[in-house]
Amino acid sequence: MLGRNGGFDIGYATDVGSRGNQEDNLGFRQYEDGSVLAVLADGMGGHTGGEVASEMAIQWFGEYFPQTHGSIRARLEQTLRQTQQRLCLYAQEHPELQDMGSTLVAVFVQGQDLYWLSVGDSLLYRADGSGVVQLNATHTVAERFRRLWESGKISRAELDNVQEPHALTSALGPDKLQEIDCQQATLPTDAVLVLASDGLLSLNPVDINTLLDKQASAQILAERLLMATLAKRQQGQDNISLIVLKHPVLPVTQHRRRWPLILGATLLLGAATGMFYQWHQAEQRIAQERQERQEAEQRADKQRQALAEEKRQRMQAEQEAAASRTLAEKAARRADEAEQQRKAAKKRAEKAEHDKKRAEAAANAHAVPVAPAVPAAPVKNPPPPSAPAPVPTPKPRPPPAEPVQELDKRDIFPDAS
Repeated sequence: MLGRNGGFDIGYATDVGSRGNQEDNLGFRQYEDGSVLAVLADGMGGHTGGEVASEMAIQWFGEYFPQTHGSIRARLEQTLRQTQQRLCLYAQEHPELQDMGSTLVAVFVQGQDLYWLSVGDSLLYRADGSGVVQLNATHTVAERFRRLWESGKISRAELDNVQEPHALTSALGPDKLQEIDCQQATLPTDAVLVLASDGLLSLNPVDINTLLDKQASAQILAERLLMATLAKRQQGQDNISLIVLKHPVLPVTQHRRRWPLILGATLLLGAATGMFYQWHQAEQRIAQERQERQEAEQRADKQRQALAEEKRQRMQAEQEAAASRTLAEKAARRADEAEQQRKAAKKRAEKAEHDKKRAEAAANAHAVPVAPAVPAAPVKNPPPPSAPAPVPTPKPRPPPAEPVQELDKRDIFPDAS
């Protein structure tokens, strides 16, 4: 959707800041009637979700706007609703992106008529002779409580103690779109319009007004704002993206058409030297601007290198810290294991002592108790000691009997016959 085609002078710039990835997206389109549509989105919802949400929001907003009808404000709101529906449908089809969302600020300028629509905390500034003014309302917790305080519904102490003041109260995405700011104003011919993500908040309005030289091109102004923001070296600098839009200065080609007349008049008046001096001064200004741009690019390169080195050192420190934590965890595990072994040994010793005591108690329970010896009572008149009993004399053993000779029965019982 990026483009540049006659009509307005448009420039843009973007940088990741100190973040690891770019979640901002932007785009603009100039139409044949000289009008211009510019859109900027700041994604959220994690590394992938933020990038996808902001990219889809820019793409679909640019596609749907030419298809709408009615007043410009009505067309902007219709385009936003269609973009919101498409984002929600895409999130349903991709469950891993359910938390994705995006801010969005869009402007449509036709002549000096300015229309804008915004959701979230992206910024829309207008700089003119009176200074820098923020045109759109931001949808944050802090802004909501500020309006309550201005209406007298809360105290100053309650306003100062708001929790999470930068949290969004409205954004594109599933269950996020709650508020819309859609209004119109004028864009004078000498005014400069700036659309930016909240990364530009590192600069205050006074700084921005100082940098917006009305004679410089929109691209140079965008680069100046970006370089000034990076030069602040804010810790945790968010992504920075911005679009600068202004009415064009008189093209150089038109000046060149007038040069013969101017030169002729100057010669007739004898002021050729004055004309040469003016031309020389213009060349010096152009050369100075070119040099400033080159120096700014060099400073930006150095800053990016410094940021990359700082990131590398931070990653190295994190790796060393992770290694230290790993060693500490291993030591803690070994200490826990030793303590568990000591407790197990102590428990075994206690169990052995307990078993020993139980065995001794069981042995004592089965032993036969021995009655204590009772001393004999003393006898008053003990009988005289008796003579020792005679030892019986052993009787002589009879000689062994002769074997009985078995007689013949006929010797004893003669036959009766």
